[in-house]
Amino acid sequence: MSSITVRDNPENDTVEIRFSDEPTDGPSEPYIRSYNNTRDNAFGPLDAFDCEYIFRQTSRAGPELHRLGSILWCHAYLQLCPKSCYVLENQYGTAVGYIIGTSDTSVMAHVMRTDLVDMLSDRFTQVKTDDPPEVVALKGSIVTGDCSMLLRKPDLLAQYPAHLHINLLPEYRKKGWGAKLMKVFLEKVKRLGARGVHLGMHAENTNAKRFYERLGFRQCEEELDGGLSGEMGRIRNAICMLKKLD
Repeated sequence: MSSITVRDNPENDTVEIRFSDEPTDGPSEPYIRSYNNTRDNAFGPLDAFDCEYIFRQTSRAGPELHRLGSILWCHAYLQLCPKSCYVLENQYGTAVGYIIGTSDTSVMAHVMRTDLVDMLSDRFTQVKTDDPPEVVALKGSIVTGDCSMLLRKPDLLAQYPAHLHINLLPEYRKKGWGAKLMKVFLEKVKRLGARGVHLGMHAENTNAKRFYERLGFRQCEEELDGGLSGEMGRIRNAICMLKKLD
């Protein structure tokens, strides 16, 4: 039988959760813990470096889009809402997966507009004349706090206020870690008051969609793009998945 070890630290609202088929005094296994923004070395925060590496390894974008995308879809959460961010750490002390997000998307968007932009250099926020359209769009999203597909649907967002991003290195996929990360995150945002959660995903990623559906998510059934795509719950190449937190 699998053993589960939980280490909860109420003083700083962190948690470590170990799932293992080995005895508790046996070989070290990967485990889930809270993101730690104080764990660093001479070069900076280790968890942030690990999370950016995971993002880049699992993204199909080019270098410039990597830089901007990692701010919008990774570092913004690590910086602004670290208490709802978790990592999967391997036996060597390296984060090999993460789940990051917020319990309140509206607040996250506001803080991005008011605080995140002030933390960034102009190269990440100011549009240049030779910027390609993809770069212009990402810079615009950073500046306006456009972190969710539901921001223009306030009634729907009120029902599903939390949102998330999840990534694992390929060698740690299909081993149950994604579902375990999701369980920890959903329990956290539910404790913080969220009644529902949403996420955006690439419309063609059928494997990811099946994974989310197994966990109780369903595709949004409202029109999000004014009918441009002809599909409910879709904006360009992304679809929105929803889940109630009962």
